[in-house]
Amino acid sequence: MTFVEGFYSFNLEITHADRGVYEKVRVKTPRHPYESLPHLYARTLAFAHSYQSGQTFSHGLFEPDEPTFWKKDATGYINSWNQVGCPPAQKLKKALNAWSGAEFSVYFFDPSQIEQFCLHLRGSRQNWVAPVHFYSINPGFLEDLIPLSRSSSSWQCTIVDGSMYLVIDDHEFQTTLEEIDIWSQYQLSLQKAA
Repeated sequence: MTFVEGFYSFNLEITHADRGVYEKVRVKTPRHPYESLPHLYARTLAFAHSYQSGQTFSHGLFEPDEPTFWKKDATGYINSWNQVGCPPAQKLKKALNAWSGAEFSVYFFDPSQIEQFCLHLRGSRQNWVAPVHFYSINPGFLEDLIPLSRSSSSWQCTIVDGSMYLVIDDHEFQTTLEEIDIWSQYQLSLQKAA
């Protein structure tokens, strides 16, 4: 992790009514030289959306074998494995086999990533991704956050019934992190290709 674009600090106040999470947490994360701001914000939103005590960012883009963020127990066992963007099928399969009791989530932040993942599923006869929760983050929403870019900021994230309400420096935003049935998406992609 020698070369970084910079370090970003987020003071997150997370209220996730659907999961009973009420936490204040400060996270600091490096930005990879090739990481776009939408990707940085997507992983911060996903981090807040799935937050549980003990969750941390991994080395992310600096270590391709690692997910974007995770939660490990005291023995190093992974309890929660979360990826932002389209994971290679082999990476996800390997994680599912190694950490069968973990919670798995994938967050797409561009429609093309959903199409790309459906291509990864080609040839699959069984729904091996059934244990994984897939979500879609609106790319337009991420673009709206770019003008507020700074190395340190405070975010108030409130999640109710799948909707996220976000306050950054007195600017208010609202979006939905839509859960996706990726297997159904895959079946539709096969029908279109036929």
